[in-house]
Amino acid sequence: MSMEFLKTAIKRVCCGFVAIMLWSGPGLNLAQAKSVRLLTEIYPPLQYMENGQLTGIGAEVVRELQKRMGHVEPIEILPWKRGYEQAKNRSGTGLFSMARTPVREDLFQWVGPLFAANTFIFVHGDSKLKISSIDDLAKLEQIVTQAGGANHQYLQSLGLTNVLGVHDISRISHLLLNKRVTAIMSSDLFVARQLQDMGEDYSSIQPVVRASGWGSYIGFSPATSPKVLRRWRTALKSMRDDGTLQRIQDRYLPSSDVWDAPQLEGL
Repeated sequence: MSMEFLKTAIKRVCCGFVAIMLWSGPGLNLAQAKSVRLLTEIYPPLQYMENGQLTGIGAEVVRELQKRMGHVEPIEILPWKRGYEQAKNRSGTGLFSMARTPVREDLFQWVGPLFAANTFIFVHGDSKLKISSIDDLAKLEQIVTQAGGANHQYLQSLGLTNVLGVHDISRISHLLLNKRVTAIMSSDLFVARQLQDMGEDYSSIQPVVRASGWGSYIGFSPATSPKVLRRWRTALKSMRDDGTLQRIQDRYLPSSDVWDAPQLEGL
């Protein structure tokens, strides 16, 4: 083997190695910046199916964000618990619409808020219950909320042991109307939609206390590239600046005078 042939072979190998490094490094980062895996759950009116299509306030906001970034990836529908774990642990994965609570703050990277709703503890419309402290909440027979959801996590973090988490929340307001449960904790957005679907008046239930407000976000896994987050945040800012975000919110959010209740200290 001549020395000249050996030099040529080494040069070709080195050039090939550099090409592979360039393709697998920055090339993958660019792809990651343009493509993410998006997960959600069925939770009317945040996300729900209508005529075979995913719609709702959260879905509409996220689809508009995708449009502005040129994304075409389908949104996957999963049970909340499974989607939550995947978004927490898999790079380039986002879950919406997720309440940004103190319990979750360091588990995800956040894009939002997409919208904000008021969270209350509701009781039956003819109930005489008065709640003025966390101790009063602890004396209730049960507080029903979504299993594994933000409210469930938060109430448990306060040390309450009377919290009942249910996986099928499609009838949570029905349970309260029929006095099968003492109280429920949910957003005015969700409860208003359930009452509308049942043909019930808003006065059939009542809020006794308001909880700390949490906006609804897309929660991305901690390992997701900063480039991804910058693109999504920039697109959301453009929606906010041109009024698109507010127009979507106005079609779904109930009027602020539908329900009100005092903020409970510590909740």
